[in-house]
Amino acid sequence: MVNPISMNYKIHFLLLTIVYISFGCNQIYSQVQYGGAPKSFQVSKKLIKDSCINIKGVSIQVPPPACSEDDEIIGKAIKVDFTLDNSGVWLELEDGDRIWQLKLSTTSSSSLSVLYKEFELAEGSELYFYSCDKTEVLGSYTFRNNNKYNIFQTGKISGECVIVELYEPKYVRRKSYFEIFEVGYFFRS
Repeated sequence: MVNPISMNYKIHFLLLTIVYISFGCNQIYSQVQYGGAPKSFQVSKKLIKDSCINIKGVSIQVPPPACSEDDEIIGKAIKVDFTLDNSGVWLELEDGDRIWQLKLSTTSSSSLSVLYKEFELAEGSELYFYSCDKTEVLGSYTFRNNNKYNIFQTGKISGECVIVELYEPKYVRRKSYFEIFEVGYFFRS
C-alpha cells in the first residue's frame, strides 16, 4: 500500500522541481531587452553622408539546411561567418555616428534567430534584430548584455528575412565587436 503522505510529498516535490527548472531555463535563455527603436527607423536618408547606400543593408542568402519533411526536427543551426568587417554595410551619419546592417534572407523558414560569439558591445551602442517588414523588433541590446563568455543569442523573428542592426556613436567607434557564427533556421514554430 502506498503511503498518501509520501505520495503527496513526491508530487509536491516534482511540481516544485518543474517550476524551478522552468524559471531557471527562462533566466538562462531569455535576453534582457532595453527597448527603443532601431536608429535606421528614425534617420532620414538626407542625414546619411552617402545617400546612394541602401539603408536596408546587403542581403546574404542563407541556404536552408538539408532536412526532409518527415523529420521531426523543428529547426537547425546553419554555420556562418559574418562580422562587422566582412559582411553587411556601414552607414555614416552626418554627426559621425554609424549604423551597421546585415540583411539575412532564407527560403521556407517559419522564423530565424542569430547566435553571436566574441560578443562585446561598447557603452552607448545599441543592437537590434528585426523583420524586414519592421513588424517585429527585438532590442535594444546594450553593453549590459555583455557576459563573461562573450556569447549571445537573439530570440526568433518570424519569416524569411531579418535585419541585424548595430548603432555606434562616434565616441565609441570600433569599440563594439561580434561574430555571427550561426543562424537558427526554424521549419515550424
